[in-house]
Amino acid sequence: MSLPSTYKAVVLPQYEHEVELQTLPIPEVQTGTALVKIESSLVNGDMRPIFSKPRNPMFSLPPPFVIGTAGVGRIIKSDTYKPGQLVFMDSMVTSRDDPSHFLVKTIFDAPSPQSKDLSAVFHKRSGYSAEYALVDVENVYPINESAINFDHDYLNNLSRLAVAFGGLKAVGLKPGETIAIAPSSGAFSSAAVALASALGARVLAVGRSESSVAPLAKKFKNVHAVALSGNQDEDVKALTKFGPLNAYMDFTPSNLSSAIYFKTALHALGFGGRVVLSGFIWSEVSIPYGLAVGKNLSVRGKIMYTRAELKELIQLVESGTLRIDDQYSGIKKFALSEFNESMDFAGKTKTFDALPILKN
Repeated sequence: MSLPSTYKAVVLPQYEHEVELQTLPIPEVQTGTALVKIESSLVNGDMRPIFSKPRNPMFSLPPPFVIGTAGVGRIIKSDTYKPGQLVFMDSMVTSRDDPSHFLVKTIFDAPSPQSKDLSAVFHKRSGYSAEYALVDVENVYPINESAINFDHDYLNNLSRLAVAFGGLKAVGLKPGETIAIAPSSGAFSSAAVALASALGARVLAVGRSESSVAPLAKKFKNVHAVALSGNQDEDVKALTKFGPLNAYMDFTPSNLSSAIYFKTALHALGFGGRVVLSGFIWSEVSIPYGLAVGKNLSVRGKIMYTRAELKELIQLVESGTLRIDDQYSGIKKFALSEFNESMDFAGKTKTFDALPILKN
């Protein structure tokens, strides 16, 4: 197969600027990388608000870069994988020597100088909304085609599910346990609800209104919708209707100023209860000292996931334990040239039932 000399990609030239379709030269394959022909890429609903504002030095990447936080494609050239291999590509780029140095494609890098060195490399900070991509082999995950019988574009769901899986692994969720996830109507938090259900837990999908979380209870097994009122005593009672919680997963998004469910969830946890913080806000949270000691609670944060965790997640999909096809979500496909329309759509529909992708 002869390669073209150029390819099209959706690029952010600079912050406070619209993304645009550009023609780029086909990159040279280097040791430890793979050239992939992209079949489809995920459109993140939070991209446009981030790109339209002045660059936040604490939450950004140096432009220009290709957008797109996940993709599905086939290997063209690699010293690790055979040509034609179906692969999923993710956004979590880490240093080969130290995982504390990292970046998330399209979104941000960590503050360390080593992380800045990673993001200075165009292909490392660039995503997958393109016809081709040069990808580090650590961000390439082979898929066993014979083990899946659904539209490959649904593999883009792995991006959201991987973040959820990292958090669930961090909190040590076991089959039969009860976990509350709040707020649970977002793209990542609803993925956590679906995944916790598939792993055999009883799941409390928590929100501020019944209408925001009821669809999750209807769609997934052993999921119960819980709408909290803001009255702590009443809310603790609602969260403990099946008994004290074993675990709590907090997904407070950046558009909220505080973790509004955190304190109530602590009171709903049983002895030895575990908490994982998987959202992203800048404000502080307070922990009742005596409560934490008396209940032997543990609280930890989790950034994204590890490569081993994503490989384990893919095994769940390939084994049929976790469905990520049309039984999990809807899908909306856009041509690469329709990137503006896709971003508009993604910004309005962030829940699990809408997977917006760019399709080549």
